[in-house]
Amino acid sequence: MSGSTGITGAADTNFILKRKRNEETATLLVSGRDIEYQELDLKFDNLVWQLENRKTAEEIRKEQIPGFMFRLCDFLSDKSEWVGTATELLAAMNETEMPNNVVAKYLGRFSGEMLEPIGFRYLTKKSGQRYIKFMKKEN
Repeated sequence: MSGSTGITGAADTNFILKRKRNEETATLLVSGRDIEYQELDLKFDNLVWQLENRKTAEEIRKEQIPGFMFRLCDFLSDKSEWVGTATELLAAMNETEMPNNVVAKYLGRFSGEMLEPIGFRYLTKKSGQRYIKFMKKEN
């Protein structure tokens, strides 16, 4: 890698070892053209790095899904359709800590992998206010 911007040039594979000074643990980030992204948790023991844990790209992606999306799936589980604003959705779900301006961001980013598998479509429409609509797909 080159410089403070971390430009990699034409490397096929990159390995980055992240470790705090004087710590026995580190994370090895692996990325490349022929290698799926992964994170390896390592421990330095008796002059040898030992593998403690391995996270695949899919596991890392699932960890990034906010808890709100799981609670939304639970909320929709007994419904065939729901329509309202983000504020109304949060009130119906009894969500007190989630700001309503973040709801659309999470829905846009995670609806495909969270709502599609449970059979829901997510639509949004703006007419004065932005309305959210969840519809159960018909088989």
